[in-house]
Amino acid sequence: MSCSTEFLWEKLGLSFGVHNCDGWTSSGGPWVKPEHAMKVVVNSEVIVKGGKAIEIKLPQPPARYNYYNDISVVAYPSLETELIDAQMQPVITASNPEINIELATDNQTTTHADLKAKEWVQYDFGKAHTIRSMSVFINKRKGKLTLLKSDDGINFSVAHEPNEERIGKDECYFSEHFDPITARYFRIVTDLDAGFYEMNLSASHTLGNQLEFTSYRKNKRPIGNPDEASYIKKSDIIDITNQMDANGVLKTTLPKGDWTILRFGFTASGATNEPASPEGTGLEVDKFSKEALKIHYDAFVGKLAKQAKIDAPNALQYAEIDSYEVGPQNWTDDMEKIFQKRFGYDFVPFLPLYAGKYIESNETIESVFWDIKQLVSDLMVTNYFDYFTELCHQDGLISYIEPYGFVGPFNSLDAGRSADIPMGE
Repeated sequence: MSCSTEFLWEKLGLSFGVHNCDGWTSSGGPWVKPEHAMKVVVNSEVIVKGGKAIEIKLPQPPARYNYYNDISVVAYPSLETELIDAQMQPVITASNPEINIELATDNQTTTHADLKAKEWVQYDFGKAHTIRSMSVFINKRKGKLTLLKSDDGINFSVAHEPNEERIGKDECYFSEHFDPITARYFRIVTDLDAGFYEMNLSASHTLGNQLEFTSYRKNKRPIGNPDEASYIKKSDIIDITNQMDANGVLKTTLPKGDWTILRFGFTASGATNEPASPEGTGLEVDKFSKEALKIHYDAFVGKLAKQAKIDAPNALQYAEIDSYEVGPQNWTDDMEKIFQKRFGYDFVPFLPLYAGKYIESNETIESVFWDIKQLVSDLMVTNYFDYFTELCHQDGLISYIEPYGFVGPFNSLDAGRSADIPMGE
């Protein structure tokens, strides 16, 4: 907005307001660095033999915008289905030989294998194999997938039709468990064009409603009731974080047997403000951090408010946060410490929940996730919505806030509590 426009509004006795960034969802721009962006938990998994000294470089979990920080490394006795997954080496092919399948199986989410409508990818396990879950992450806001099965690789039938779970403006997940399905061949067919970031078929019964529990979605679905062998005992989980060096090399000794090692960290979610001009597009700011929001506010609203006071001191009166549609955030710096201070127990042994694992019992899972979801909501409400109004007041502005969103990991009533003018559409 030009100085002459502000002056004209002032001259006509009119006032105006601005959204807090280019576009209308939600709070981001090119000045937001990855370390100040929205953050999500990521992980990698390996299985090792115990009973001897181990030295292994752990795979780094997925990273976006070249930003990654470790949280913790934990180990526990491997589940039987995890051993099956590790032993199976399916031959993965595609209906179109030009599709780069490796991009969908490299445990990274910065690139994707592009499939056109009606194309498919196929898993050939070499013999009859039983799966209990599937996960596909795509680069579209909408999609439709069908899982087919076959014993001969020629005649296929429908095995499962997973639900689409949109998590932001331009991405969605298909992540579900189901009753055991046995076949040699499996195909994932897409009805629409889609870029597959990652895909997986697993013998393990993964945690039901994982996306809701980990603040990716609000849809509540059953947690699931797998057999007893699918549960990890909390007492069996060992924190071995201090035995991994800065380069990801783990040196440790574990008891005899097969052990699953999970490396957890966090990266930028990759969400950007939309729909925005190319010049105004950038990463969405960390909504659990007042420091990050202040940087964003000062770079846009604060700068405009400062200039408006010079050019037209009575014209600019409002600043807004529109509806929340920018996907998940479930972590920030030192969040495990924030959790322990508030709830009085260590969250690290429960990090495998973020990898879709069952720990102890369904009652324990529900209880732990209730705590972490409370913390997620409170951090976002206090350090984003409340603090935005505080910053507005410091500049003499009135805050407009639409305190809701279909993927917003927060309590909408709390999000609107400090707004000068809560609003809807």
